[in-house]
Amino acid sequence: MLTNALLAELAAIVGDEHLLSEERTLLQQSKDFYWFSPVLKPLLEDKRADVMVRPGNVDELLAVVRLAVRERIPITARGAGTGNYGQGIPIHGGILLNLKRLDQILEITEDAMRVQAGTLLVDMEQAARQRGLELRFFPSTLQTATAGGFVSGGAGGIGSVTWGTLWDDDNVRAATVVTVEEDPQILSIDSADGLRGVVHNCGLTAIVLDCTLALAPARPWAQYVVAFDTFTDALRCAEELAIDDSEPKRLVTALAWPIPSYFRQLVKDGACPDGKAILLLQVVMDEATLAARMASFGGVVTWHSLHENYLRRGWQLSDFSWNHTTLWAMKSDPSLTYLQDMFLPDKVYQQLAQRRERYGDVLMEHIEFMKFGGRLVPQGLTLVRFQSSEQLTELMSWCESIGIWIANAHTHYLDEDVRWNGQPILDAGALGSAWAAESRTFERDWGLGTGDWGVCRISPKRNTCEPLPLAPLLIDIAASRQTRWGCRVAGGRGGAAWAAFAHTHGHVDRLHHARRRPRRLTRRRRRVGAAHVAVQQKQRAHRLPGTISLSNQTLNAVLHDLARG
Repeated sequence: MLTNALLAELAAIVGDEHLLSEERTLLQQSKDFYWFSPVLKPLLEDKRADVMVRPGNVDELLAVVRLAVRERIPITARGAGTGNYGQGIPIHGGILLNLKRLDQILEITEDAMRVQAGTLLVDMEQAARQRGLELRFFPSTLQTATAGGFVSGGAGGIGSVTWGTLWDDDNVRAATVVTVEEDPQILSIDSADGLRGVVHNCGLTAIVLDCTLALAPARPWAQYVVAFDTFTDALRCAEELAIDDSEPKRLVTALAWPIPSYFRQLVKDGACPDGKAILLLQVVMDEATLAARMASFGGVVTWHSLHENYLRRGWQLSDFSWNHTTLWAMKSDPSLTYLQDMFLPDKVYQQLAQRRERYGDVLMEHIEFMKFGGRLVPQGLTLVRFQSSEQLTELMSWCESIGIWIANAHTHYLDEDVRWNGQPILDAGALGSAWAAESRTFERDWGLGTGDWGVCRISPKRNTCEPLPLAPLLIDIAASRQTRWGCRVAGGRGGAAWAAFAHTHGHVDRLHHARRRPRRLTRRRRRVGAAHVAVQQKQRAHRLPGTISLSNQTLNAVLHDLARG
């Protein structure tokens, strides 16, 4: 697929030192933290790119994209590879597009920062703090994660107890993206609706070139570990602190024993007494005030780091929170894995008790308090003693049956999960599939094997793509022919519509046709066939000015006419 001539052409674009093809390097760079899941590990273990390319500027990036589209070579965009679900793995080989050289801080204002995709989050935090500001929130991989990777594959983290997630209004202010087509376009997106097609897109809709993230005034964060006799005591204390809007906080983590025993450094420092549940806190309270507040729930402060040390020296409690908790646990016991679960705020104690009664010590409770859609919720990252795939499936189904929301961390098919903006990507994939099939510009066989470009892998069980009668879609028919998330739908260009969705092929076949799970907690599977895409009308609540709703028949006719120019 990648001939010597093509490799030479890539080297001429980025320089020999930034074209990496050594086997060991490719194996290492083609991985993320998919191995957190014992289900994903055997599925993705042997996947790797054919070459890694590191563009150093926008022109080089555009040139690489042009070459890849011309030669129908799969592209997988990569930041730091700190995702947990296989988002950064090149399923079909091809080009691994490493964006870490695009690392410039472009602008800092009084409440936002615009950076290139490869900028490290820790560099953003430090630059903001020099101006009396800070990131609103960041993942536990602060030291290594990139801005583009976080926006494309992340959700929340340290600070989400106050500010929510990437999906919440105003946290991601804007993004500049590159389309993948014969003539790549640079699109600037700053509307909330448009950004829904970029945030957590897992590489499906565009290559993120830069992004603008909101900032907050910097706080003098002190860090505390507090021990409790029982997890329930710890959780009640955490809940009381989390809901107190008068008290600034950046981290409120509750961990049941034996999870604290996995934190070797904190154990060595005496922060994790045997048999005790703990809280990890980042707050602005002084030690005496915090100790008095914790004592009312039976809590005892066992470790404290002054705000002068925050992100400067010593252990940062964020290194033991969120999915870093899972990392420490799996280092101690590789048989462990985890769930991503969210409890109903008014039923969390009941749900935990029901689950404990059924599963006992197979589960170890880990809860992060965060805001989700403006509502404070107990978000779980429950540790599980893994037995089988069937065990995980049964466990997740049972949790959902009692109202525990589950984000499936053990699949790389997006339609089996909820950690993304399903509807815009569903619309993009459906529109792109119909367009390319109608225009007959590309191969009818869309490449279940490696190396063939397609719009959207409808299902891994199919090896062809037929024209799809689509459920009503929203199409902006303004003169610019912009779709509602900012991608071009111009006619007469031989597939510009599919290309504008910038499907980085390593993720395309994981779309498996994308959908957002209904808001009710029971799972409803959407059937996807060769001749239809069933899109529920209740997921079409958002209407934009200047848009119309077309029937299946009318939409196919429009697409057909556009394809003919």
